[in-house]
Amino acid sequence: MIKTINLILEDTGLSLESDGDSGLVTIRLNNFVFDEEKSTESNKFYNEKDVVEVYPSVDEVKQIIKALQQVLPEEVEHE
Repeated sequence: MIKTINLILEDTGLSLESDGDSGLVTIRLNNFVFDEEKSTESNKFYNEKDVVEVYPSVDEVKQIIKALQQVLPEEVEHE
């Protein structure tokens, strides 16, 4: 079974795809650039730019998560 998570930010996209049967993981990171020629007033069109795609193992993904947790600040509790 394939699981996919897409996170679209203001001008950046992150896609994570995992195939539970094969253990394959795909991480795709890209920038979106506004395309004035293809866009209309009612429909904005964006192109992908600077696409990076990697294929880490599940263990490598776990190592990436641990590294991010060490680098990113802990959440601040609101009073």
